[in-house]
Amino acid sequence: MMVRLLLMFSSYLILSPSGAALAQSDSTSIDTSTSSQFSDIKWGAGLNVGFPFVFNGSVDGLWDQTYGAGVNLGYFQFTEDRFKVSSINYDVRFRWFPTEYGLFAGLGLGQQIVTITADMGFAIEGATENFQATGKSKISALYLLPHLGWHHFLTDHIYLGFELGLRSILSSTIDTTFDFSYLPNNSTADEAAATDSYQSAKHIVDSASESLSRKNLLYVSLLKAGWMF
Repeated sequence: MMVRLLLMFSSYLILSPSGAALAQSDSTSIDTSTSSQFSDIKWGAGLNVGFPFVFNGSVDGLWDQTYGAGVNLGYFQFTEDRFKVSSINYDVRFRWFPTEYGLFAGLGLGQQIVTITADMGFAIEGATENFQATGKSKISALYLLPHLGWHHFLTDHIYLGFELGLRSILSSTIDTTFDFSYLPNNSTADEAAATDSYQSAKHIVDSASESLSRKNLLYVSLLKAGWMF
């Protein structure tokens, strides 16, 4: 008898308007808590200006105002007279914000490719004209990027910041070539490569490339501006 009374009372609570409203209220609270988890995730894009990555664009994410991640891609080219330097870099970065999107510690892993091109002229003994050559050195470096920084939201979506760290080389490769564009008086490339002026220039290029491939550099992002939604 007691069991029947309990079953009838439970059915009344569920079928009555107040019971239905209570059930609906419970389901609504569950949906709200689920959606609030996704509202803690922000995504956006940013632009960095600094050194040694002069211009970098990024896609960044932020979760719970504490953990961040981003993908960066940069390109820069400088040309003066017969000398040209270009740089491309890409990396993945992770950040930890212990104070609600203010100061943070970060770590990145990426690759930078620096290409140096120079047009040069060398003299051959007995020739009335110099031969012309283009020297090209391509340096590819895998790097680790520990860094500290600060980001601050000016509005709900726009933020500014800066970063400071170290581009630490993990490994690198060098590819150096010389292409002769002009050989006077029917001289050959082997004759040109045997001259003292060519050997001296090649030694300078090789030494500079070797030094750059192993050199750790200070990383500075003077300004980072971005937008998140």
